[in-house]
Amino acid sequence: MTTFYPYQWDLNYRNPRVFNEMIYNFLYLTNQGIDIVRIDAVPYIWKELGTTCRNLKQVY
Repeated sequence: MTTFYPYQWDLNYRNPRVFNEMIYNFLYLTNQGIDIVRIDAVPYIWKELGTTCRNLKQVY
């Protein structure tokens, strides 16, 4: 189930390894001194079969 183009990644945040790796990367970049992180399409970050996959409660 993808929301975007095939070349755009849909990450499975239910997988603890994926979630932890993404948090690690955000923390690493923050510790390197970046000021801004742009996250596009946040309402679609969580997928659930049988829904529109938009603005699900897990996102918030």
